[in-house]
Amino acid sequence: MALALQSRMSEVFAVDIHPAARIGKGVLLDHGTGVVIGETAVIGNNVSILQNVTLGGTGKEIGDRHPKVGDNVLIGACATILGNIQIGKGAQIAAGSLVLKPVPPHTLVAGSPAKEIGPVLGNPALSMRHWSRRLMDTAESAASAGQAAGTAPSTTGSMEAAAAVAAVEAAAGAGGSSMEVDTQEARAIAAQQPEPVVAGAGTTSVAQDKRNATNAPKIPTQGEAAGGRDSGSRKKPAPEYEI
Repeated sequence: MALALQSRMSEVFAVDIHPAARIGKGVLLDHGTGVVIGETAVIGNNVSILQNVTLGGTGKEIGDRHPKVGDNVLIGACATILGNIQIGKGAQIAAGSLVLKPVPPHTLVAGSPAKEIGPVLGNPALSMRHWSRRLMDTAESAASAGQAAGTAPSTTGSMEAAAAVAAVEAAAGAGGSSMEVDTQEARAIAAQQPEPVVAGAGTTSVAQDKRNATNAPKIPTQGEAAGGRDSGSRKKPAPEYEI
C-alpha cells in the first residue's frame, strides 16, 4: 500500500517521498511539487519545505546516506541537501543552495556550495522570512549611514559645490562693479563661440542654418519681378523723346 501511494503521489504531484523516510508532525510542503526525500532521511517537527527541494543521498546503495533535518527548519525553493549531514534546529537553507556540510542550529546558509551567512532569530519555518540577523543589521547600518550622509556634506560633489559658493561670495565681496564687468565679458565671449553641432543623420547645426540663410540668393518680390514697382525699390520712369 505504501509503495502504491508513493507511486501515485509521484505521478500526480511530482513528489517522490520514500516510504521508509521518517517525517515528523506539522511538516509543510509548500506548493507540493518537485520534492524528493530519500529512504534514510529524517525530518523533524514543524519543518517548511518549499518546491523543488531534494533531500538526497551520497550515491551509496545501502546504509545511512540521507540528511537529518531538525525541528523548525526552513528549506528554500530549489535547495539541494546531499549526504548524511545534520541540519540543526531552527536553521534556514536559502533558495537554490547546495548543502554538502552540516549546518549549525539557528544559522542561515546560502550558495553553491552553501556557506554560513549569519544567525537566524525566531522560528523561520513558521515566519517564512528568508532573512538573517546579520543581513538585518547590515540593512539597518546602511540606512543609518545614508541618513547621516544626507545631513553632512561629506561627498566630493558637495565639497565642490561649497567651494563654488565660497568663490562667488568672495567675488561679490570684492566689488559689485567688477562682477558686472566679468559678467559682460563672459557674455561677449559666449556670443563669439560657435554654436554646438547636433550629430545625427539629416541634421545640421544652428550656426550652419544661419550661414545658409545668409549666403542664400535673394528671391525677388512680386513688385521687383513686375518691373520694380515695389515700394522699396521704385525706379524713375525713363525720359520720353519726341521724334
